[in-house]
Amino acid sequence: DANDSIATALADLLLEQDDEQWSILEPIDLQSEGGATLTRLADGSILASGRNILGDVYSIVAHVPSAVAVVRLEAMTDESLPNGGPGRDPQYDTGNFNMTHWEIAAQRSEAAEIKLPIHKVVVEPSENSQISVRTWNVSAHKSQPNTATYLLEQPMASPQGFKLQFRMQFSNDQNWPLQNLGRFRISISADPDAFLRTQARIEALQTRDPWKRLAAAYAIAGETAALEEILQARPTVASAAGDLQRMMGRFEEAIGSYNSVITPNSLDARLVANRAAAHAGLEHWDLAKTDWLHAAELQSGFLKDEFLRYQENEQWKIASQIGLLLMERQYAERPSLGHNETLLWIQVGTVLVLAEDAKAYSDFCTRLFNEYKDEQQHFSVQRLCHACLLTPQGFDPEKLPYEKLVEFQEAGSAYEPWFEPWLYSIRALTTYRRGNPQTTLELALKSREYEGLVELGHALDLALIAMAQQQLHNHDAALAALDELSHVVERQRFDRENNQDLLTARILLREAEAMILDAQE
Repeated sequence: DANDSIATALADLLLEQDDEQWSILEPIDLQSEGGATLTRLADGSILASGRNILGDVYSIVAHVPSAVAVVRLEAMTDESLPNGGPGRDPQYDTGNFNMTHWEIAAQRSEAAEIKLPIHKVVVEPSENSQISVRTWNVSAHKSQPNTATYLLEQPMASPQGFKLQFRMQFSNDQNWPLQNLGRFRISISADPDAFLRTQARIEALQTRDPWKRLAAAYAIAGETAALEEILQARPTVASAAGDLQRMMGRFEEAIGSYNSVITPNSLDARLVANRAAAHAGLEHWDLAKTDWLHAAELQSGFLKDEFLRYQENEQWKIASQIGLLLMERQYAERPSLGHNETLLWIQVGTVLVLAEDAKAYSDFCTRLFNEYKDEQQHFSVQRLCHACLLTPQGFDPEKLPYEKLVEFQEAGSAYEPWFEPWLYSIRALTTYRRGNPQTTLELALKSREYEGLVELGHALDLALIAMAQQQLHNHDAALAALDELSHVVERQRFDRENNQDLLTARILLREAEAMILDAQE
């Protein structure tokens, strides 16, 4: 009706306002390896013209006076580009660009370059967008502006200022040639919350209900009085406001919005779980656990789905708390142990380590060992050792049933062929934690002989090879293994999501870097 149309129009007006303090970068150096002409226009954007080769690489350097936490990359249209752009593809997918690698680095004065890893990205328009923190293909949204906003893993700051270097590499696929970026603009913000507000705004724009959309817009704009008025008139829209308040870190406001619609008879598991996430944001863990368990009662399998969702989003503290709830259920229900049940041990162990809660991880290992130390299945024993040896101090390796792993292999126990290298890998991990680098090296190299092992399985071996070589004073060999490990983790990081093998590789990479690079310095 007419009121719905007015609500939509007002919401869109509020959501179109961009109050962020973005600083458009002024490049001090622009390079195209393929010889394209990169020209800075009056609005701060950069236009590519002239040569357009297969797989061009752009390098942009700009000076930053103080700090950066969020980067915005606008892919813009231009009448000089095929189909208006924003890409330079002249024929096959006209106007598209396909960026296959995007990285950001910083350099203070004459110091060494520091890579700035990207934590998250959001894009507008978002529907059917093909984007990750390293790649971007706008095929679904050609002939219109596209904007990607990137949150760095850690802000970079220096009172003296520093240089930022951006490197864009485009597809060299002969079947889809010449898909280089045509016009773009780079801006930065020193405020990490700029990412949260951008993310919330994009989320609100996807809301179809006009009144939920307006409530979300008021929540983002901080228009408390207007939001209260609409909630009183239409209480059911409070969930949308709560979602946006939670996304922006305004957890107490979010809880208030959720409380206005959640009753003892509520049957919406997602709504209850979202309130749990707001409680978790305030580290009110008992309240969060109550809501998570309630949501799990409302919907079968919900708790495991929530755990995996937070794991994939790298929200380690929340993932670890939900993971411990899953473990409590497993201890209480005593299901028959299969692959999924034992993989959960590694999944929970890795998020506890990444949440940097050493005591919780140690307690988890102790409880896991006490509950399952007498297991006789090959995968149960292997995964018990794996889950409890992710850090040097997590659990006493001498207590773990290493000898059973040896017996399984020596006796020719019946297990799937793909499992053999994993047994060697976890034997190598156990011997490393027990202080025997030579045997570690031999076992890890033996595991690597199995070509069928997935690349992330070899990542575990590479970490152990690197650390064992360092302890054996073979520094060059340690560096070589560490370099290969770094490339494996980088390749797999966004293609394989955050499964237990990738997280194990990331944890051991961090340990290996601390040992080997510190020794190098």
